[in-house]
Amino acid sequence: MVKQESLGGQAPDTPIARPVALPLQSKLDEAVILGCHRFSYSETQVDAHIDKMLALWTGDREPIGVDVEDVNRCWRCPYEEGCEWREMKAKEFTSKTGVHISG
Repeated sequence: MVKQESLGGQAPDTPIARPVALPLQSKLDEAVILGCHRFSYSETQVDAHIDKMLALWTGDREPIGVDVEDVNRCWRCPYEEGCEWREMKAKEFTSKTGVHISG
C-alpha cells in the first residue's frame, strides 16, 4: 500500500498507472541490419584507441583538447559550453597578449 501523501492526495487504493515496456525479444525481432562494410585495420591501434577512450570515461585520465589550430571543430562538440580546455587556452592567450576573449 502506498501512503496518500506520496500520491499527491489520491486515495491509497487508487491504482498507479505505470509505463508498459515491450519485451526485449520483440524489439530484437524488429532490428534490421542496414549495411555492412569491411575494412583493414590494425588490431593494436584499435585496442590502444579503445583503452585511451575507456581511460577517459572511467576517470583514469583527463580530456585532451584538440590542437589550437583545430578549435573550429569545437562547435560540433556537445561539451563546448563549459569546456575546461577552451577556458584554459583562453586564459593562456590572455596572459600572453593581454587581450581578453569572451565566450
